[in-house]
Amino acid sequence: MDIDKWDEYRSINKALIDFVEEIDNGSNMKKVVAHICQSGGKKTRPVILLLPSRICGSEIGNALDAALSIELIHSASLIHDDLLDRGILRRGAKTAHEVYGTPAAMLAGDYLISKSIELISAYGKEVGMEFGRAGMEMAEGEAWM
Repeated sequence: MDIDKWDEYRSINKALIDFVEEIDNGSNMKKVVAHICQSGGKKTRPVILLLPSRICGSEIGNALDAALSIELIHSASLIHDDLLDRGILRRGAKTAHEVYGTPAAMLAGDYLISKSIELISAYGKEVGMEFGRAGMEMAEGEAWM
């Protein structure tokens, strides 16, 4: 199975590239977020969201912001996990905190969470609340390490 040939996979990768491009060029945040968003990964979570949408007859674009929000909050959780575990490598590359320092990595994780909330909010209050609960459960799970 060659997932990189799937429309869903290509769409989420393009959305990530577009997201990074929209960040202010003068911002140090852009460098850190680009490092994280361009570090690879299978994008399983957003693809899983896009597939049923497509199967049900919807255009990928209708669910793309939701898929991107899932990828961004997942990436943020990886940043925070690397900070907690003092990880050095993620997906074969140096972790964000190794390259840019702990404060920059932490702020980039917060930035990704904030962007994911902004994106998911377009789907309504109930979806936003479920998304928030899922984020809290991720944090609670990490707290039991």
